[in-house]
Amino acid sequence: MAVTKPATQITFAAANSFSLGAGLTVKSDSFTPGVADDTLTVQVKADNAGAPAAGDEVEVYLQRTLGDPDAEPDVADEFESDQHSLHLGTLDTFLEDPALLVAEGLGAVFKAARLYFVSNAASAITISATVTARNVP
Repeated sequence: MAVTKPATQITFAAANSFSLGAGLTVKSDSFTPGVADDTLTVQVKADNAGAPAAGDEVEVYLQRTLGDPDAEPDVADEFESDQHSLHLGTLDTFLEDPALLVAEGLGAVFKAARLYFVSNAASAITISATVTARNVP
């Protein structure tokens, strides 16, 4: 059987992109890896709405959950806290606008995940992302 690579659009309240205001944060809608998913690759794009300036950066984190550690894991989801999330990288729109980041080889052994974005920019930055799974039969 062949290895497949299905891709999923990351959404923000069902929208395909989000305008992240200066100095603000946002969390994407959660996504669930498939049963056959082996590894994940996340691609993120940041497009500065204004004239990029030094320090116009967006930090990107992956927040995973295995369910609820205090109760039945299938009942609720508690995601990694903001300070303990997996840092995927920094998008610097002053160096490159739009800026693109690809984080590869992320294990798919979790119930669900979401992306967490932290803006250090002086202007709004439009962010969008996709996740591609590697399925091994």
